[in-house]
Amino acid sequence: MTEYRLSPLAEQDIETILEWTHEKFGEKARIRYKALLTRAIMDVTYYPGNKEGHIPTRSASEGPMKSSESRRGSPLDD
Repeated sequence: MTEYRLSPLAEQDIETILEWTHEKFGEKARIRYKALLTRAIMDVTYYPGNKEGHIPTRSASEGPMKSSESRRGSPLDD
């Protein structure tokens, strides 16, 4: 996995977006949106050279991910 660091400005922007989401759509929407943003940032760190914008996925026939394949941590942890 590629290491990453969000700039203070990016962190501030994300927090502003999440606050706005909470005000407009409620806490459940904020939580869902935070999870989507976290996943997108994690995908970029796992596939940094991917220029097509396609993230490889596992099909259901491939079975569940192994624990060694799971994503750990979150770039948006509070």
